[in-house]
Amino acid sequence: MSAHEPQLAVLGGGPAGLAAAHYAREAGLRCELYEAAPSVGGNARTLRFGDFLVDTGAHRLHDRDPAATALARELLGADLLHVDAPSKLYHDGRLLDFPLAPLDLLRRLPMRTLAAIARENVALRLRGGEPQGESFGALARGMYGETLAGFALLEYSRKLWGRDPDTLLPEIAGSRLARLDLRTFLVESFVGRREARRHLDGSFLYPRLGIGQLFDRLGERLDGSVHVDSPVTRIEHRDGAITGVEVRGERLITPEHVVNTLPLGLVVRLLDPVAPEPVLEAARSIAFRQLRLCVVLLARDRLSPNASIYFPDRDIPFTRLYESKNRSSAMAPAAATSLVLEVPCEVGDELWGLDSAGFRRRMLLALESTLGVREGEVIDVHDVVVANAYPVLSLASAPHVGRLREYLDSFDGMTLVGRNARFRYSSIHDMFRGARIAIDAIAAERAVGAL
Repeated sequence: MSAHEPQLAVLGGGPAGLAAAHYAREAGLRCELYEAAPSVGGNARTLRFGDFLVDTGAHRLHDRDPAATALARELLGADLLHVDAPSKLYHDGRLLDFPLAPLDLLRRLPMRTLAAIARENVALRLRGGEPQGESFGALARGMYGETLAGFALLEYSRKLWGRDPDTLLPEIAGSRLARLDLRTFLVESFVGRREARRHLDGSFLYPRLGIGQLFDRLGERLDGSVHVDSPVTRIEHRDGAITGVEVRGERLITPEHVVNTLPLGLVVRLLDPVAPEPVLEAARSIAFRQLRLCVVLLARDRLSPNASIYFPDRDIPFTRLYESKNRSSAMAPAAATSLVLEVPCEVGDELWGLDSAGFRRRMLLALESTLGVREGEVIDVHDVVVANAYPVLSLASAPHVGRLREYLDSFDGMTLVGRNARFRYSSIHDMFRGARIAIDAIAAERAVGAL
């Protein structure tokens, strides 16, 4: 490697890649980052529509990793806001507190539904033992019973992932299962909803100008070592080691180590020589859900006080609505707000196949029927696609993912970091932590090699 070549090449400029490049620089490594898009942030960007700012997802930073929080505070200062905004769950025409609260359920659910929840949960407690189940569906029903699990978890997960919950791994929930546990109900009952939200996810950190502000600042700190419009087109390897990375089909770089944050299947397809057929077959057997966002600019100061509203009902096309202004008042002008409707889908789905006009019309009709948004209030509507938003963690995918990780982890000189490269559901603080751990290991290995 020449003195002009980077010691470390980071592939992908999303949250995990930017964090890896930052920690590499802190460790004294010469690092260059290559991102295919015109800007950094990956799927955690902030878009501007005139005076409105909206994120490409309901992103937020949970204060669960002290180093990640400290870095965000250092980058943003007073622009890092503490937000205390509850969420709701739309069920059968009603808005329920989410995380679910026993007093709210008593007020809003029919007696027949409450009786079924009570009966099923008493039976579960009498049965005793820890809930078991290799699938998400089995585990959720074993923890909360068919009725509560059904409307709070299973139907939402079916919409989000496009799969039967009994075919999904328990990990798809992230911490959602924990948000419905007995401790949560007791916290809510005895110390109040404000403390319950702080314990869960109704209380979080958020940049004043949207989640993209955090990653833009991180990119600026990296100065000239970030290369946008620079897609990786080939990854060379020889004798079990990564030997080069081709960028834009024209420049070959030869770093000592590669940190890859690109989607797991994509990096396999970029390998030269090509991977063995069983590995290629494994790459073809995993899937990502895409997100199609409907951004609605509204002539109303606010639709609700909620950061997010979840929609498990299968007849409603979107899974989640988030109102950017409830995260930061700077996200929309006075007397106006923006709503972002999330529609998970895959190529070939009905919703994926709708043209933009048909998609927007379908979303507005559903928005009117659920929350009463009138056509006359709508200023403008935009259709935005977010690629590879969620890795589909199915039981069937697990052996394929294991094969891919085993194969890629066998290469000297390459580390997989982040949600898409590890094919694992994770939040921003998880990705920062994973990047920090990976860079610490690389730096330690180089230190040992220098002795």
